[in-house]
Amino acid sequence: GGEAADEAVEKPAPAVDEAIRYAGEARAAAERVAACAHRAVRGGEEGKEAQSMPQRRAFRLLRELTRRGISELQDAAGQLRILAQAVDGTVKCLESALADKKETSVAEIGLRDRATMVEDAGRSSATSAELLEKIAEATEATLRKVDAADAERGQQQGRQSGVRGGGDANLLRLGTRLLGESLARIAAIARRTADEAIGGAMKALDLSKGLTAMDLEARKERRKEAAKKNSFGDDDAPMAAPDAPKDHGDGDDDGEGGADGEGAEGDNGEEDESKGKNRQKHEEPQRTPRDQLKSAAKRVKERHVALRVKNLLFLSSLNEEAMRAQARLRALLDRSDGALLPEVSVAAKARLFELIAQLLDSALAECGRLSASPAAQPARVLERCLGFVLALEHGREIAMPTDSRTQALKLAGLVDKDLLCQVLGGPFRQRLLAAGVPRRRDSAAAAGPPPLPGHGHRSRSSGAGLGL
Repeated sequence: GGEAADEAVEKPAPAVDEAIRYAGEARAAAERVAACAHRAVRGGEEGKEAQSMPQRRAFRLLRELTRRGISELQDAAGQLRILAQAVDGTVKCLESALADKKETSVAEIGLRDRATMVEDAGRSSATSAELLEKIAEATEATLRKVDAADAERGQQQGRQSGVRGGGDANLLRLGTRLLGESLARIAAIARRTADEAIGGAMKALDLSKGLTAMDLEARKERRKEAAKKNSFGDDDAPMAAPDAPKDHGDGDDDGEGGADGEGAEGDNGEEDESKGKNRQKHEEPQRTPRDQLKSAAKRVKERHVALRVKNLLFLSSLNEEAMRAQARLRALLDRSDGALLPEVSVAAKARLFELIAQLLDSALAECGRLSASPAAQPARVLERCLGFVLALEHGREIAMPTDSRTQALKLAGLVDKDLLCQVLGGPFRQRLLAAGVPRRRDSAAAAGPPPLPGHGHRSRSSGAGLGL
C-alpha cells in the first residue's frame, strides 16, 4: 500500500503530460511553417535572378515559381491552424491543472498571465492562416489571368502565322512584372508568418515548462507531507517502561521514607505547575476576527508586492527585447543608407519643429515662474520643468519614453538631429541662461547652464548624446 501511494505521489498530473504533448505539436508545426517559408524565400530569390533572363524564359520560370509559392502558402496556412489548435490545447491543459488548486500562489499567477499571452499568440496564428489562404487565392487568380492571357496570345500567333507584334513583348513584360511582384509578396508574408509561428511555439513550450515545474514543486510538497505522516506512525513503536515508584511503607525507613515521600510529592507538584504554565505559554491564543482580518490584509499586501516585482521584471524584459529590436532596425537602416526611411516633407518637418518650439517655450516659462521664488531649489526646478528634455540622457537604456514630449524630441532628432542641436544650443540655451536656471550637475548645489543632450560633441554625427 505504501509503495502504491509513493508511485501516485511521484506520477505527474495527466494535464501536465497533455500540455507537453500539445507544446511538442506546436513546435513541430512551427518547424514545418519555417520550412515552407524557407522554400518561399528561396523562390523569391530565384524570381529576382530570373528578371535578368530573356523575357520568354523568365516568364515561364516565374510562372512555375509562383505555383510553388502558392502551394507553400497553402501548406503554411494548414500548419498554422495546427499550431493554433496545439497552443489552445496547451492553455486548456493549464487551466485544467490549476482548477484543482485551492490556494493561489505567485507562480500560478505568473502562469495565468503567460497563458493569456499564449492564447493571444494562438488566435494570431489562426488569423494569419486565414490571411495566407486569402493571399494564396488572390495570387492564384492572378496566375490564372496570366495563363489565360498567354494562351490567348498563342492563339493569335497561330492565326497570324508566327508574325509577332509589339503587343507580345508588352504582354510578356506585364506578366513578368506581375509574377515577380507576387513572388516578392509571397516571400515577405511567409517570412513574417514563420517568425510569428516560431514565437507562438516558443511561448507554448515555455508555458508547458512552467506548468511542469509547478507540478514538480507540488509533488515535492506532497512527498514531504507523506514523509511527515509516516514519521508520525513511528511513535507507536514499543518503548521501555519507566522505573516503578519506590514503596515507602517499610518500617525500617519510616522517617527517611516519609521525608523523601513528602519531598517527592512536592517536587512532582512543582513540576506539574511548571508544565501547566509552559503549556499555557505555548498554546496559541484564539484568533479574533480582527486578527484574521489583519492576517488576510498582510497576505494581500505580500501578494501585491510579489505581483509588482513580477510586473517590473516583465517590463524590464520587454524593454530589453525592444532595445534589441531597435538595434537591429538601426543597423538595417544604416546599411540601406536611408533608402528604407520614409520621405519627410518640408511641411511635416516644419510642423514637428514648431511643436518642439512650443514645448520648449512652455518649459522655459515654467522655469522662469518657479525660479523667481527665493526658496526654490535650482535642481528641483530644472527637473520639474525640463524633465522631458533630461530624459533623453536615458535614451540608450529605455526603449520608449512614457512622456509624449520626450517622444517628440526623439522624433525630431531622427528627422533632423543637427537642426535640433541648433535649437537647443542657440535660442533655447540663451533663454535658459536669461531665466537664471543653473546648470544641472551631479551635485544640486553646483551652478551653471544645463547639459544639452546631443550637443556636448558637435563634431559627432551619430546622435549618441540624444539617446536616439
